[in-house]
Amino acid sequence: MTKKLDKNLTYQELIEMMELRPIILESDYKKAVKIMDLLSVKDNLNCDEEDYLVVLSYLMGKYEKVHFPIEKNDPIEILKYILEENNLTSLDLDNLLGKKGLGDKILTKKCDLCKRNIKILAKRFCVAEELFWKCSS
Repeated sequence: MTKKLDKNLTYQELIEMMELRPIILESDYKKAVKIMDLLSVKDNLNCDEEDYLVVLSYLMGKYEKVHFPIEKNDPIEILKYILEENNLTSLDLDNLLGKKGLGDKILTKKCDLCKRNIKILAKRFCVAEELFWKCSS
């Protein structure tokens, strides 16, 4: 459970907890996570805390991009997963997209997702359209 911070911290107090420098070591990253957790559950951040949190988030993001890269997944595999999680079939996909047989063609990769279908899927499943974009290598 994350400890709750009751008092407002000044920028100097935050810097004393952890200087805002590029995060290189795992130990520094773990320290940043603890500070992030501490500040993120606080009800009302003051300006110093908000500014510190913005920069800390940026530095953590840079570290995570190098150490925890996110692979671009296959949009059709993502769609299959979403359908499975929602107990839907290719027939349900046909109905959603408005064309009989289209769901099976998409799921077997005989047909690509067009922009119109991507918009429909993103809206229906409340996800970003980018999830269904193909990655061009």
